[in-house]
Amino acid sequence: VAFSSQSIGDILFDTGEYIRALESYNEALQLRRSLESDSLDVAETLCLKGNVLLKLKKWDKAILAFDEAFRIRIDQIPQDHHDIATCFHLIGKAYEGDEKFEQALEYYKKSQRILSGHLVDTDTDAADLFFDLGNIVLLQDASSKHFQCDEPNEDDISLALTCLALSRDIYRRSFGADALEVGDALHLLGIIHMK
Repeated sequence: VAFSSQSIGDILFDTGEYIRALESYNEALQLRRSLESDSLDVAETLCLKGNVLLKLKKWDKAILAFDEAFRIRIDQIPQDHHDIATCFHLIGKAYEGDEKFEQALEYYKKSQRILSGHLVDTDTDAADLFFDLGNIVLLQDASSKHFQCDEPNEDDISLALTCLALSRDIYRRSFGADALEVGDALHLLGIIHMK
């Protein structure tokens, strides 16, 4: 039944019915927790719930869902596992949505450090992280000019360039040279090089 509720949530998420998807994921979570409160299935459902909360711009609740998923996973899988990196990336996305760019960068870096130890030549999830890391450095730079926060340092800018180049290359291999994602990565690379 939990699997069915989660599958329904997936379909509702894909069709943009986020409130109903959230209800389905909450039902799946309740059922899964009644069987085993700290299973990897619970962590997966928490991440799906968190993704809905991102779409609904409920940043704090998304962070809580992703953090709980992380805490379950860290006890059951190796610390350098792709799913741990995914949790860090998703927490970073929630912080980015909440315009807490320094915290977002911190979590993107944690995810990047894990993924740097994996083969990611065609991993579009890794490409998305690398793109997000490059983008957050630009957002942090822009916000530092308008608000009281730190500018990105040279190491962060260098990391952003490396990550954007990696995202461009992975997107190119996965989707072809004319893909929108390739153009977006090239655009950000150009902005950083102009600085």
